[in-house]
Amino acid sequence: MDNFESVTKLNLVKNFFQGVIPIADKIEFDQAQKDLYIRIVKAKDSTTDKLFSIMFVAQWIVGIFFATDVQIYLAVVVGAVIAAIPIYFIVKNPGSKNNQYLVAASQMFFSILLSHVTGGQIETHIHAIGSLAVLSAYRDFRPLLLATLITAADHVVRGAFHYISWIVIENAFLFFAIVGSIAELRGLVFAQSISEQLKNIATENYKALLATISQSMIVTQTDQWGNIEYVNDQFSEISGYKPEE
Repeated sequence: MDNFESVTKLNLVKNFFQGVIPIADKIEFDQAQKDLYIRIVKAKDSTTDKLFSIMFVAQWIVGIFFATDVQIYLAVVVGAVIAAIPIYFIVKNPGSKNNQYLVAASQMFFSILLSHVTGGQIETHIHAIGSLAVLSAYRDFRPLLLATLITAADHVVRGAFHYISWIVIENAFLFFAIVGSIAELRGLVFAQSISEQLKNIATENYKALLATISQSMIVTQTDQWGNIEYVNDQFSEISGYKPEE
């Protein structure tokens, strides 16, 4: 059984590199595979939600630390509100798709706030561009689009048009990165489900083989002194002795 499972796993790995992942978007999932995919995605999204919760608290503290004297109260109050809203819903329902939109909006509002309280330092523009890359961890275009629209509108209002071109270029790369990430995840789910099915088949075959052996062969087990500890039904029928004897 162990050898069978080892060969199976090796074949699955081999199939990966022969094209499972590149064609993963064309794989038709059955209901069990769809359920497995949903569970894995929700678990990954839940982890990403929690990481953003930590990030929001950190950004709030950084905003307070770098805020000018005039803007310190804005950094404390508005920063707390921006951080608290998504954190509340993340704690209430981690992994929910709605959290992604709240996270995306809050993350970009933090970029706007940091730019405002620090006097528009160039680092805050980099923060906005970096936030888009981090949001792609959700493997979903919709939250990324919302974040892009918010930061693009902010840069238009501030007249920083040259940064918009960088945002467009970044989104093009993130688009292909998300597509590849989804395909890879689908391939992994497909391989895992096949592995589980093969394992179940191997287990059933192993049990059937044991049952066949038990019905057609005499099986005994002794201890180190030669005392019989176990006999199967076939032994009892041939010898006439009961197992407890």
